[in-house]
Amino acid sequence: MSKDELEKYHLLQQVIEKKISQIKAAELLKLSDRQVRNLLNRIKEEGILGLISKKRGKLSNRAYSGGFKKQIIALFQERYSDFGPTFAREKLLEYHNLKISTETLRKWAWFKCRLHLLSGRATQKGAPSMGIS
Repeated sequence: MSKDELEKYHLLQQVIEKKISQIKAAELLKLSDRQVRNLLNRIKEEGILGLISKKRGKLSNRAYSGGFKKQIIALFQERYSDFGPTFAREKLLEYHNLKISTETLRKWAWFKCRLHLLSGRATQKGAPSMGIS
């Protein structure tokens, strides 16, 4: 549990012990009184673990699948490694019908390049920095 979740739990325990009101707890937590009641119900049902977000550790609904990412990176490395991300994105859409944002392609290509450089540092001294300081 995070520090914030523990602090929230201790504050909600004070509500359960009737030391402070739900409305006061809502003000302190910057939540509505309805949200505080929902949290109290979750604590009663699940205990302290009820405060942990159900979304924790799960992929976003908007995340690309691993296979799609591998396909994009493989095509980028094979055919478009000397292209900029904007032009590479246009070619991926034109020839392969793969739609991806320029920023996503830039992020994936940069990350892949950094992994490649980092993996070579153990065997090769003075690996090129690609102009990134």
